[in-house]
Amino acid sequence: MDYHDFATGDIAHALSSVNLTYGRTPITTDVQEITDENLIYVLNKALSTFEQNANESDYLYQYYKGKQPIIYRQKTERPEITNIVVENRAYEIVTFKTGRFLYKDIQYTNRSEVNVEEVNELNRIMYADGKAGKDRVIADWFHIAGHSYRLITTASDGFPFHTYPVDPRRGFVVYADTVDMPPVLGVYKTVQEDAKQLKHTIYTCYTNRYVYKVENQMITSKQGHILGDVPLVEYPANFARLGSFEVVISLLNALNTAQSNRLDGVEQFIQALLVFKGLALGDGDIADLRREGAICLPKDSDMDYLTNELNQEQTQTLVDDLYQAVLTICGMPNRNGKSSTSDNKGAVVLRDGWSAAATAVKETKQYFEASERRMLRMALRAFNLFRDAKVPNRVPLTLDDVDIHFDEGEYENTLEKAQVLQMLLNNDWVHPRKAYEFSNITSDPEEAYLAGKEYHDAVQEQELDMLENGNAHTEQTFVSGHWRANNG
Repeated sequence: MDYHDFATGDIAHALSSVNLTYGRTPITTDVQEITDENLIYVLNKALSTFEQNANESDYLYQYYKGKQPIIYRQKTERPEITNIVVENRAYEIVTFKTGRFLYKDIQYTNRSEVNVEEVNELNRIMYADGKAGKDRVIADWFHIAGHSYRLITTASDGFPFHTYPVDPRRGFVVYADTVDMPPVLGVYKTVQEDAKQLKHTIYTCYTNRYVYKVENQMITSKQGHILGDVPLVEYPANFARLGSFEVVISLLNALNTAQSNRLDGVEQFIQALLVFKGLALGDGDIADLRREGAICLPKDSDMDYLTNELNQEQTQTLVDDLYQAVLTICGMPNRNGKSSTSDNKGAVVLRDGWSAAATAVKETKQYFEASERRMLRMALRAFNLFRDAKVPNRVPLTLDDVDIHFDEGEYENTLEKAQVLQMLLNNDWVHPRKAYEFSNITSDPEEAYLAGKEYHDAVQEQELDMLENGNAHTEQTFVSGHWRANNG
């Protein structure tokens, strides 16, 4: 498959000739550690695979935007009737996947009662850094191109760090060719123009200790960093790094062709050809006929329209079948909505494909969480140094203290979840913290458990005090962590 047209900017020819892609290729090296001596070697060896991945990602991005092969359609028969219809289902798939994946903003929650305030401070910093919006950019990219990247850097503007989503057409990560495949090099490509309008390619290379600038096969600068890992983190959508619509591109192309041909059929029926029997017309006569819409015929001559209407019902069956195959393969609900039924919500979820959609999202979350933890490990390194300077003798926040929480619409079916919570809380074999977690009634089960525990302990303490002091008639209200007497 030739992707040269993307590199030369001939997007039209590339889109009309490239039809299928098969996921992005991981970039590996036989080098275990990057040094000043082997950096250029590793970079040069990785660039060919990166360029192929970047070209494929660009093709998928153009396809997502609607620049699909059908727009370069040509007809040899009756070329004046050539309809071009882009039914951009790729855009629909990506927006649904990202919206379902990030139902609400990703939050960090504490896994235990230790360091609750520190986890809240981490969330505050992430909020101030605009992480929610950046997560959506990352999710859009890996649903389009099969993978995306996030860069984390230390800061000196009142924040411990900043994070940035990185276009997969401009960044890549190189992994050591070992069983665990640790990242050894992250690269960001920049193209700049000088005063003479000559383009220069600069590669910013990140290792677990240094940040290099490489230009013209030479290291031009080198600076250290404190993050302890490669600060460019790859977020794959799945094992093969396939985009969400990549596996159904042939079906999407067929949908575009079918819809375009349908309009051609309608137009050709309206502009049906005239058949003349026993009569020869010159070019001028035919031009007059087209212009005036009528013609005088000699005696005993005959003419009639040649019509053959496209069967729209059969075409619709084909289109529906193609679209259903797309939804099934991509793990999306079918949204049939054709009739009202007495099915309960659980039956509808299973029947209409929402269960399959949830399963697909769960797979994506597992890959996302693995990458997020790599980023979070570096973020906590900078965060602890930042907080140590402000809060002496604090307990450092570790990766074990933080859980990555994806909100899956916990506030749906609240009554059922409340009943499950009550049942679990009444079971002596279930820890109350797990009861909040298993019932899925809140986006932050740890916070709900701690607030409930505080309230429960306060109630128990008041009841004990009332029994000991005989103050059974004093009514109090629990407000903001304290009991306040009600005076009438």
